[in-house]
Amino acid sequence: MRASGAARLLGAAVIPALLLGACDDGSAARAEEAARWLRAYTKTHPPNQVWRVTDVHGSDNGNVVMEVLVLSPKQAAAIKARRKIAQVLIVRLACPPADTEVWKILGRDQSLWINLNGADGVLAGATCKR
Repeated sequence: MRASGAARLLGAAVIPALLLGACDDGSAARAEEAARWLRAYTKTHPPNQVWRVTDVHGSDNGNVVMEVLVLSPKQAAAIKARRKIAQVLIVRLACPPADTEVWKILGRDQSLWINLNGADGVLAGATCKR
């Protein structure tokens, strides 16, 4: 009898925890909305004249990921040769300005990650600062 009482008690604790974990706090929806907004924005406001945004999407963890292609092989090689801290600063040049709508859409606990890519793959990645 004690085992079934313990099992009921465990079930009473686990089921609400599972239900709470399954509840969406809206971060996935905000990430998708921010990604849509950022895709449209970068068509008219690219990071610069020699980088191209190739993809923007919401990630599994509720954040947004933007893929940026460095078109110049010479520039890509120069970025790859830099120290990591310099690479992060270079990646952040692709971040949208602080006054753009994307920062209003994303929650405070969400981030925008940028992958700076060359022809051979990822050169560097970093999170944008708000």
